[in-house]
Amino acid sequence: MDDELIRLRAKIDEIDARLLAAFLERMRTAEAIGAWKAAHGLPVRDEEREAALISRVRNLVGPRDADAAAALYETLLRLSRDRQSYS
Repeated sequence: MDDELIRLRAKIDEIDARLLAAFLERMRTAEAIGAWKAAHGLPVRDEEREAALISRVRNLVGPRDADAAAALYETLLRLSRDRQSYS
């Protein structure tokens, strides 16, 4: 296999490790938010905040990656809501 491909795949593996660590931290934080919301009688879903986050993400990445980034964050938000519901 080409050395350049091996190097690039190793870089993807490193990025994936950082992404997973950040994902797990996000899920733990979502769980804590869910507990706080439950204790204060607030609903899990905050559609206004979610829309603002998706808009911010789209603006941060620019037009080329906006749809992909929005899809990623829509999935993250769904998983975070699920985690909040079970806290």
